[in-house]
Amino acid sequence: DIAKIYKDFTGINIFYKSQQKLADIKTRSEFSTNIEGIDSNTISAGEDNLFIIITALISLKYYFCSIDSKREVESIFLMDEFDATLHPSYQLKLLNLLKEYSEKYKIQIIFTTHSLFLLEESLKKKFNVIYLIDFIDKVKKMDNVDIYRIKMHLENKTINQISSERCIPVFTEDDEARLFLECIFNYFNKINDSFSKIRQLFFLVDANISSEALYNIFSSGLIVTSAIRSICVLDGDQYNRADYTKYTIVLPGEKAPEQLVFEYVEKIYKDNNEFWNSQFLLDNGYTKVYCRDNILKDIKNIDKNIQEIKNKGGSVKGIRREENKKVFREYEKFFKFVIEYWISDSNNKQQIDKFYEDLRIMFKKVSDFHDISSKEWE
Repeated sequence: DIAKIYKDFTGINIFYKSQQKLADIKTRSEFSTNIEGIDSNTISAGEDNLFIIITALISLKYYFCSIDSKREVESIFLMDEFDATLHPSYQLKLLNLLKEYSEKYKIQIIFTTHSLFLLEESLKKKFNVIYLIDFIDKVKKMDNVDIYRIKMHLENKTINQISSERCIPVFTEDDEARLFLECIFNYFNKINDSFSKIRQLFFLVDANISSEALYNIFSSGLIVTSAIRSICVLDGDQYNRADYTKYTIVLPGEKAPEQLVFEYVEKIYKDNNEFWNSQFLLDNGYTKVYCRDNILKDIKNIDKNIQEIKNKGGSVKGIRREENKKVFREYEKFFKFVIEYWISDSNNKQQIDKFYEDLRIMFKKVSDFHDISSKEWE
């Protein structure tokens, strides 16, 4: 069995010669192989450790087979620095072998390791991972063990240091979309204190990319899974392109941010006197009269300008978007306040809640790729 398993790992056939005793420390086998120049004295340290572990496992297997087993655990196998000198491929394969023999032959296996690779695999397989935190004069068992907390302690860093080194890229179409998204994040911070920890993990990419280009990028599975693994947030008017499998969600409102805000301004101008009592608006001179004579006038002029171009036989492709952006930038401070008001409007709660859930789902889909625990957003 030993020779068979060893060959399965290394591809080397071994042939036993004798047992060797090393200074009353341990007993090891002497063997030759089918490869010239390779034997028990010339194999690498990793191959030697592998042979010792396999030998111990087979010995405990034979012990189990020789008794009338009546207990849950019949033997114990202790290993210090299980990963020492072992190639990662050997580590994973050996971990699976340990699991198999532990279950079949009632062997309780306990090993120590500093290998993040092994720890992560052990956690995935739901092994009992115990991490002891060094308090200099004592040790303490870590509660709620996960690979991210282990990395923090192994790398001797604080959670703030680790947070500053990791982020999830978020792509949007333009500056207006990023402003809208920032306002949504600020709102989530107000209603949920714990969201601020999540907020700092999102990095809004400062790049203006058309919805068509973003959709094509995030529709390419190879690019997204192998290189980007980011979140795409399209404008609300692209709601039919939202797709979790493409890491793509849309802003609330079912309209481009500028169009949504322009229409909302017209609505609150007619129906909402409470809005105009804001101290912020009064301090900055944004009265209802100013809105009528300037902001609403410029918004209405967009349609007039487009109609004039049509009458002259010119192309109006992209003109509305350009004109919308021009007006939005002119009164950006005012429109930012309007966006915040729209987000907190109870009539829009369902859409905001939907976006919150979409964002949470996206976070959990991509967080592990960026070395961020998905449990951070619970």
